[in-house]
Amino acid sequence: MMQIAKAFAVLFLFSFLIVGSLAFFSVTEKSQPDSSSKTANTAATKSKKKKKKKSKAASAAVPPKKVEEHPETPEEEKPPKPGAPAATASKKKKNKKKKKAESVPIKPIVVVEEPEAEEEEDDDDDDDDVARLLNKKQLAKAQAAMAGVGKKKRKKEKKQQQTEAVDESWVTVDKAETKETGSPAPAPDPNAVHSITLNLDDPVEDKRVLLGPKGTTIQGIQARSGARLDIDIPILKITGTEAAIAMAMEEVQSILLEYREEKRKATANSVTLGGIQIKGSEGVKAIIGRGGATIQAIQAQTGTKLDANIDLGTVIITGPTEEQVSQAATLCKHAVFGEAQHVIELKSRSLVMLIYGKDFQRIRQFQDDSGAKVVIEKGTTMLKLSGPTKAVQIARQMIESYLEHCKGDAVVFEASKIGSIYGKGGATIRRIQDRTGAFLEVDDDKGNKKGKEMVTCRILGEPAAVEQAKELVLRTLDGEIELKPGEVMEKIDLDAGAPAVIGRGGSKIRELEKTFSVKLIVNGDSGVCRIVGKTINVAQAKAEVEKIIQPILEEKRIKAEAERLAENAAMIEDGGAWGSVDDDADGW
Repeated sequence: MMQIAKAFAVLFLFSFLIVGSLAFFSVTEKSQPDSSSKTANTAATKSKKKKKKKSKAASAAVPPKKVEEHPETPEEEKPPKPGAPAATASKKKKNKKKKKAESVPIKPIVVVEEPEAEEEEDDDDDDDDVARLLNKKQLAKAQAAMAGVGKKKRKKEKKQQQTEAVDESWVTVDKAETKETGSPAPAPDPNAVHSITLNLDDPVEDKRVLLGPKGTTIQGIQARSGARLDIDIPILKITGTEAAIAMAMEEVQSILLEYREEKRKATANSVTLGGIQIKGSEGVKAIIGRGGATIQAIQAQTGTKLDANIDLGTVIITGPTEEQVSQAATLCKHAVFGEAQHVIELKSRSLVMLIYGKDFQRIRQFQDDSGAKVVIEKGTTMLKLSGPTKAVQIARQMIESYLEHCKGDAVVFEASKIGSIYGKGGATIRRIQDRTGAFLEVDDDKGNKKGKEMVTCRILGEPAAVEQAKELVLRTLDGEIELKPGEVMEKIDLDAGAPAVIGRGGSKIRELEKTFSVKLIVNGDSGVCRIVGKTINVAQAKAEVEKIIQPILEEKRIKAEAERLAENAAMIEDGGAWGSVDDDADGW
């Protein structure tokens, strides 16, 4: 029995030693021992040397309460079997306590920082465990260390939040960096030069405002503050001391705020004109006026701003009051339609060209002298006057008087001669108009008049120009041609050969003109052909024309001779020229 009891005691001590070692290593891996644990180990080692404290150390080495890090628990000591001798049991118990005190190592003291969210009961249990192994002084030091760490952490987080709350629109460029040390940062130098940048809300307009006329505004800010301002759209950079930067920034913000307030007041009221209100893009052009004169006058008179867009056909009017905007809108409509209006029907393109004048100079003169708007609608002969009542009256009188002065004269001739007035491709009539300044207009009833029917050629313009143009028209009708230097003219009577020289649709004339570099003018009624050009070219062309008409003229001559002979033969058969003589006549 004695041997069996000893074996059980050895087995129990061995198992207890293994369980304690596993618990020690498990706790050591999950938490690192601090200075307090080292002190506890030293105190436990000294207490082992004292025999009187062996039993206390053994009792202190009892495994702690069950936690997650200690999944295993030591087996409970089995009670001795009944009937065993009392001496043996007491001796066994004494030896067991002695071996247990010598073999079980003292666990290092581990202080584990529990999460704040744990309940108070868990904290009390941890404190009780620590209190068994630490004295009050060591526990106070550990708690103070943990409290210090938490305080530093909260202080650092608060400082970071304050830094993030700074206005993001202002960025410090040259900021002195300080090392994170326990000592406070040195005081900044008030004379140190820094730079800050500011994002402009409306870069183009803000730059214009800050620069001012010829840069006077920005120069004034720099002179008063001592800072330097650089604008690189959309960034405004201010360089200088802290005081200079603050002063410059205050002035910049004040100037921009004042400008935006003035702009808001100036555009408090707005109206848009477009479409049939102002006749679209054409109306916008009228509102702008020549060289922008009309729109500038409206803005100056009403104190409003006009934004005209020809492509969209709109005009946006903005101003401080409704009355000013309404007045500007009325003036815009007057510029398009006029305060007063009058229409003159010119009835002919010649009169339209007469009103326009050379390079549109005359119609511009009417507008400048009267102050009214003078417009001839495109593709028509309708002249419209618009503008102030007095101006329209003046323009009407000026134009009607001018038309009466330039009523001109007229020439009447046969419709067959219209071709000579127009010339090839209209060259003759254009030459007369360009040379005299008068305008010619032939009324042939849209080409319906032919042959001997009479047509009228109206000549319009200044009296002197009309007389000169009339003379040229009459000479053209007579077949006269104005020769250029170096040119000659030959006449040929084509007679019956005229159709052959003209050709179908004038094809033969065009062929001859191209071949000999001359100009051929054929009068279909008279049969006279005029050849104009250089001497040698005219001679060659004349020979060719005579060659064309010679067979035709010869054939005509032969035919005429045959007709004459036949007529003579008939007369002879009838008794001569006096007729036949009656043989039965007795005379007197």
